[in-house]
Amino acid sequence: MKWLLLADIHGNLEALDAVLADSERRWGRLPLACAGDVVGFGPSPNECIERLAGRETLCVLGNHELMVLGHAAQPRCTPDGLAAVRWTQQHIREDARAWLAALPAVRAVGGDLVLCHGSLRDTDEYVVSARAAQAQLALLRERFPEHALLVCGHTHQPAWARDGSVRRAAAGDRVALDPSVPVLLNPGSVGLARTGPPVARYAVLDTEAGVAEFRAAGYDVGACIRKARAAGLGTLPYVPVGARWLGRARRAAGRARGLLAAHHSK
Repeated sequence: MKWLLLADIHGNLEALDAVLADSERRWGRLPLACAGDVVGFGPSPNECIERLAGRETLCVLGNHELMVLGHAAQPRCTPDGLAAVRWTQQHIREDARAWLAALPAVRAVGGDLVLCHGSLRDTDEYVVSARAAQAQLALLRERFPEHALLVCGHTHQPAWARDGSVRRAAAGDRVALDPSVPVLLNPGSVGLARTGPPVARYAVLDTEAGVAEFRAAGYDVGACIRKARAAGLGTLPYVPVGARWLGRARRAAGRARGLLAAHHSK
């Protein structure tokens, strides 16, 4: 069986649609396993929830879902993040809120994998060190002895961990899976790239082949920026990241046009 692994969509519909289209072109329509933070920061929380609710999806709560649902603000959340929470609370529909409220914090997905957002212990924990990853894999063995794959999000960095180390992953990287050796996998963020170009990150798990593949899809960053600004969210973090890379691309295109014009004028 194949699973489309997502995390940290953050209300970015353009990025989510790009991932769904990119994966469908290669693998067809796959069931989704989402490690939380469907909402928060982005201008399209209702539409993103509609996409997930409209197909076979298993999802867990992220820290942004917990805040939107009225739980206490989490200590690591930035002022921009808290502002986005308030905006989402004001604009989310009741059916979308109900969908979020029904999500668990941790869930086992058949015999294939276990989903959480930050970690098995804490939705707001960042698993970035080898020590933290090993602690999570030990907890996976203790709580879910029949499962060898833990899928989490929250860091926004595509990575995987096994045998005492955490490895960053690039698009196209493949991880061979052995049912006897637990692995932690983070597919990266669909909608909120914090470093590098603003692409939508995801992964695909093939349980029959015993492999997970990291992927990236380009999307219309400009459209997302315009929607965010129109909604009053223009200061939020993915907007300046996207605008910076968009500006670089436009400047590079301008230089190329200038070189071509100079060449043809000779």
